[in-house]
Amino acid sequence: MSSCGHSHGTTAAQAKDKGNVAFKAGNLNLALAHYTTAISLDPGEFTYPLNRSLVHLKNKNWKDAEKDASLSLRLQPEGNVKALFRRGLARKGAGKVEPARKDFLDAKATGAGPEVDKELADLPPPSATPDDPLSPPPSSTPAPSAEDAPKPSPTTSRLCAAISPSSSTPSSASSTPPSDDSFMKAVSSRKLETEKEKPSFAAKKTQRESRALNPSTLPQLFQSSLTPDLLSDIVLTLGKPEAGRGSWKVELLKGLKEVRRFDMVVGFLVEEEKSALINIFDDARKELDDLAAVWEIA
Repeated sequence: MSSCGHSHGTTAAQAKDKGNVAFKAGNLNLALAHYTTAISLDPGEFTYPLNRSLVHLKNKNWKDAEKDASLSLRLQPEGNVKALFRRGLARKGAGKVEPARKDFLDAKATGAGPEVDKELADLPPPSATPDDPLSPPPSSTPAPSAEDAPKPSPTTSRLCAAISPSSSTPSSASSTPPSDDSFMKAVSSRKLETEKEKPSFAAKKTQRESRALNPSTLPQLFQSSLTPDLLSDIVLTLGKPEAGRGSWKVELLKGLKEVRRFDMVVGFLVEEEKSALINIFDDARKELDDLAAVWEIA
């Protein structure tokens, strides 16, 4: 938003790039918000949840790290070595020894380097896993990180008080990072020459059955990372003429109000975003009026 130094019209790729910059600077809260923005604008790009899983790993948020890595694998099941490795780290951190072992082995079979061997060697042998009722409890060794990340500044202007530092303060990184940190770096979403270009958020109206956001999944998608800038990006993108018309926009907005922090973040809306919302609702009413006329009940 303008009050937060916001630049309107952010694309998913731009949000990802901003997340990478914030991550490298150790500002995990801001990186999390930017990656979530990228996911919301292009939910079909596998690198965005893959990057967000890395932030969760840094925060030792094993559950969400596993979810995001799994989402990345669903979007790109072939050759997604980093997602396998990161999900293995998340499962290892959560004490899920055998699922972690399987992910590490799958990553190794897909071409992962020696860092996977180190993780496998750090796991207890199969005979000492929870599958054996006489076995000791699973390993509680934390997942390693590539480098120590300094705690993010609580005065980050972009967050504008939408995210409380105490709610997502990152944990210190493990003291035993892998020798090759390629699996623990934010991923570029630059397309391979053979890969099809993903449609923009504005083009999703024609493909929403397969690619658009499902309103019921928004609370899980955003988790606790909804920020004023993120909400502004979505509202202004939906309000653009190229996004088309349709009551599906209203359904998305209904889903957004179920997201954590919505009641606080919505108070940051300025006139430009409010005008965009008015246009969205007016278009939706006109669409319903047109439908009513077709059914001769107008």
